[in-house]
Amino acid sequence: EWGLVVADEAQHIKNPNSSTAKAIRRIPSPSRLALTGTPVENRLTELWALIDWTTPGLLGGIDSFRRNVSIPIERDRDEETMARFGRMVAPFLLRRRRTTR
Repeated sequence: EWGLVVADEAQHIKNPNSSTAKAIRRIPSPSRLALTGTPVENRLTELWALIDWTTPGLLGGIDSFRRNVSIPIERDRDEETMARFGRMVAPFLLRRRRTTR
């Protein structure tokens, strides 16, 4: 068992059904860190996959997440769900923004 697994370029595990995602999930480790510049490109389920790898169970199962979070946000633009989801994941994300002078 590894003490810590760090996945650089973690966008490669955003599809939980990909062979890369399946392989990294088989590595036993109590601590996991995902590094990526693009945690979400198309769907919130991509962020679910990253967070589910680093913090299993935090966002529930994929079907529940789709029903309760991604569909209300992506399809319905539900502001309350967006705010609640943002508060939930904020402690687990470090976002650096590029600024210009």
